[in-house]
Amino acid sequence: RYIVKTEDELTPEDMKKHLLFFGPVASYANLRAYLPPTLSVEKSGFRVGPYTFTDSLDAISIFSSDSLRLFQLGNSLTGVQSLWSTHSEISQYVIMQQHATSHHGSLSNDRFDSSQHFDVVALRKKELTKYETEFYTFFYPPDFFNGKNLREVFGPEDKKLLQVIDVLEFEKPKRRIECFVYNNLEQKYHFSATAGYGNTFPLAWQNHSMGLGAIEHESVHILWNNQVGRSTFFSEGVMGYYYMKVDATARKKNRLFISLHPNFNIKELLTGAKNFDFSEESYAASANFSWFFIEKYGLKTLKRIVRLENIEAGFQQFCSKSVDEIIREWKTYVEQNKIQLGPERQVTFRVVPRFLPDTSAICLTGEGETLTNWGNGIPLEKQNDGSWTTTLPFREGMILTYKVHRGSWEKEAVGNDGVVPGNSISEVRGNDTIRIVVDNWKDSITAVGR
Repeated sequence: RYIVKTEDELTPEDMKKHLLFFGPVASYANLRAYLPPTLSVEKSGFRVGPYTFTDSLDAISIFSSDSLRLFQLGNSLTGVQSLWSTHSEISQYVIMQQHATSHHGSLSNDRFDSSQHFDVVALRKKELTKYETEFYTFFYPPDFFNGKNLREVFGPEDKKLLQVIDVLEFEKPKRRIECFVYNNLEQKYHFSATAGYGNTFPLAWQNHSMGLGAIEHESVHILWNNQVGRSTFFSEGVMGYYYMKVDATARKKNRLFISLHPNFNIKELLTGAKNFDFSEESYAASANFSWFFIEKYGLKTLKRIVRLENIEAGFQQFCSKSVDEIIREWKTYVEQNKIQLGPERQVTFRVVPRFLPDTSAICLTGEGETLTNWGNGIPLEKQNDGSWTTTLPFREGMILTYKVHRGSWEKEAVGNDGVVPGNSISEVRGNDTIRIVVDNWKDSITAVGR
């Protein structure tokens, strides 16, 4: 539970608790008394170590070394708003300029440590190569695409974006989307200060990802945020709608998930009263609701509502219905479109590796508890013919989403070109065997060089 106070309401007891300071530096009278020594307030902005930040969009998120203070500060409220979805997961502090990370690092007893500081703008200029297409500017390590035809590598991304523009009725972007592509998580941490497979800074038109797999996904967020609005619920929901529109299996998978989780409380997420939590349930519900709403009221109506920002007022203005009435309509739609699962079936996964670089076991992992929720995976048993197998029970009608690795994601199965494939998806239609051929492994590609 959060207690919100203005600065003059703080007491000595408050100073012993976890505190979040949020807002423009100019809005505080005594901010200097609270700040870590490395961060100082200047007349025209703020200073971190030897760096001074004076532009109105400059902002910083910084944890004190004892983790009792979190400062999310900037030279304007607009600048600070860039930090709302940015967390210091990689470094103790993150500095954003023009809505994107430009510096990050860690402190030594709350003091600046040059050895732990990363000027990512300078790093990118020094260490990344550039390639431009109609819609994108790609930045990547020089060794990433060695020996490959870059037009063939990057051209499909333009085609995917054209399909996105067609299905979601976007205008063509008036500027290129900047895509920073990395070999591994360590590179991604250093060059972007963001965790995970893919991340975007929509207002900066930037996307940071491992490989090319997240480019299409993050590009939808960038176009939605810049052409429509900043509702995370509908940004993620329209993303799910898009995948369901172009892939019937994705549509059935979503219907199935909602059928198995029918009591999801959607109102707080829908209206923005509760932050989108990026859980599997929230992704699925936002996609299902967006599908229902667009199919009934139209994509243009949804965009008008999101542009209005007040979702409840938007429903009333453009649909002549309250948010509760719309939710009741959705719940009726969910009930009418339920999927009933059939009897239990036995599914055998047979993995056929072209080669194995070591003696580590092959594992299967994927969505759901049976497939370890994308965890360490289920070890497969080696067979006399060189294949690896396991047999698992699933009810008929289940949609299975899965991948193969050798005990960790650093040893994930990849194509011969080193590209990480998308998730494999299969529907359980009876007792069956799913054959998976593995051409190569991520660590083998890395070991011999790209």
